[in-house]
Amino acid sequence: MTTLRFNLLGGFEARLASGEALRLKGRKTRALLVYLALRPDHRCSRDELVGLLWGDRGEAQARSSLRQSLSELRRALGEADRSPLVTERDSVALDSAAVAVDVAAFECSVDDGTPAALERAAELYRGDLLDGIGIHDPAFEAWLRDERRRLRDRACDVLSRLLDHETAEGSERALATVRRILALDPLREAAHRAAMRLQAARGERTLALKQYRACRDLLSAELGIPPEPETEALAAEIRDGAVRAGDAVDPAPARRAPAASMLSLSEKPSIAVLPFTNLSGDPEQEFFSDGITEDIITALSKLSKLFVVARTSTFTYKGRAIDIREVGREQGVRYVLEGSVQRGSDRLRITAQLVDATTGHHIWAQRYDRTMQDVFALQDEITREVTSALQVELTEGEQARLWASGTRNLEAWEAAIQVPELLHSHRRADVLPARRLAKRALQLDENYASAWAMLGWSYWNEAFNGWTDDPDAALGLALEAMERARAIDDSDPDTLALLAFLHLSLRRFDEASSLIETAMALGPNNSFAPAVAANVALFCNRPRDMVPLLKRARRLCPIYPAWYVGDLAFAYLLMDRHREAIEIATEATGIDPDYIYSYQALAIAHAELGQAEEAHAAAANILRIEPKWTIRAFGECQPYRDEAVRDRMIGGLRKAGLPE
Repeated sequence: MTTLRFNLLGGFEARLASGEALRLKGRKTRALLVYLALRPDHRCSRDELVGLLWGDRGEAQARSSLRQSLSELRRALGEADRSPLVTERDSVALDSAAVAVDVAAFECSVDDGTPAALERAAELYRGDLLDGIGIHDPAFEAWLRDERRRLRDRACDVLSRLLDHETAEGSERALATVRRILALDPLREAAHRAAMRLQAARGERTLALKQYRACRDLLSAELGIPPEPETEALAAEIRDGAVRAGDAVDPAPARRAPAASMLSLSEKPSIAVLPFTNLSGDPEQEFFSDGITEDIITALSKLSKLFVVARTSTFTYKGRAIDIREVGREQGVRYVLEGSVQRGSDRLRITAQLVDATTGHHIWAQRYDRTMQDVFALQDEITREVTSALQVELTEGEQARLWASGTRNLEAWEAAIQVPELLHSHRRADVLPARRLAKRALQLDENYASAWAMLGWSYWNEAFNGWTDDPDAALGLALEAMERARAIDDSDPDTLALLAFLHLSLRRFDEASSLIETAMALGPNNSFAPAVAANVALFCNRPRDMVPLLKRARRLCPIYPAWYVGDLAFAYLLMDRHREAIEIATEATGIDPDYIYSYQALAIAHAELGQAEEAHAAAANILRIEPKWTIRAFGECQPYRDEAVRDRMIGGLRKAGLPE
């Protein structure tokens, strides 16, 4: 029997079975109750609740605050044997049989999808979740922001589907629905077009053109973009009086002409995976949610029939409030996968949504509540769901590689997922911490291929950058570790790309070329592989080959790291295109002011042009980043196949005034 009813869409209202309003004094007590109500029967750990609502307090004070809120709830809900609140030593829950929530009814109606159910969903959505309720705790605010956005998007989808039916019945009701859509999402351009058509069909051409101008001005102010060509064409038709009553709604998305900003998309389904939001209330758990995101990207990137944007590019959105359609435009993709991760002591909740970035419509959404040990199965399940939703047909080989897992040891995985960010920094101080994490992962699982590759990567970094007194020993250790990785899994493109880098340092240029070709074939969406291939071309003195390879890497990673650009500067330098080399190297310094190779390209280019002051300025930045840097160490660790090219580089650096 229901003993507690919640209306949470548009505000906060909770009533007992008697109809009496539930009276709660504390805002965080209300927030705690709402959080439990939206996941009835889910046993939320006390650690999870403390982190969600009292993360800014010490542990003892936070736990005391939780106990006080629970005491207030017990008093408000009445007799213990009839209370829907279930408290145990380590967890808290609400009994689903005793709770009715308008959010759950709304989502059930949306999932039903019949016209009557959609009408019911539209009635239930009276506004944002907990509209007007403010709880100033970062973890709760992040959770609430994501839930509001998810439910708002679902409401927009409901209203858009209702609009299809209402247009035939009468434009007055349809116009009201369009206004509701635009109130929820003012940047939904398709809704602006629907309003323009409806107004024009009623003979209100002036209002229709006013709607167009409002749309145009809003897109310019908020996103800095013009309206889509379809919107411009519609405005022109309305000016000419060519819109008919039957044209009130946009055609179905499958028949819609692509926007100008999307014309560069691959013919394959294209997707960007945004960093999953950490809702655990513990900033130290960021690496955990990031690791889940990275593993999903890695799995999807192995599929030849998908176009997948690199992790380096999508992680620039981390911690930002974003518009999915803006992501689609910036990354050049049709679909965006987003989600959140909430980790308790032994439980894990992951939500994931696949969104059409051209319309903002949800294609697929799911929520998973599992034990911590299910994290790897969950990643596989989400990846399968995405490939199924996008109707991607996999070959047998792709299926085998897609579901292959590096480890099933959770602690080993947690250690290893922190390594790439450290090694991608190109900083000496990050190498040893990365190595310790890789070794920790291998202590826990000696057959973890990726951890072996990362260990080898750390040794190679020292040798290539001149950060060790014994580079030969470092290269030997790198080779041993990377070959262990390849023996365990010979189909990982990252491992093979790293091996190609290593073989460059060993002056085994033909082996490096062969390895990188295999890596690019196995990782059609891997941006790291073509970027490494450009390095192979650089050290083999094939600068013209570098340009298309780096173009490919940058398309796969639209918000690219500094070294993609810095390497392109060396390509132009070797082609004697000094001005372009300087321009592109300067761009690289703007991306990462501590990426040393950008300044090396600048120092050489300016020196060869006789621009001593600029060359000395670049040299000063090299020594700022690496005070012990010397020309001798550079010459020994940079593996140019053609000695004349290496001598040219050294000559330019010497002219720039760098120490021998």
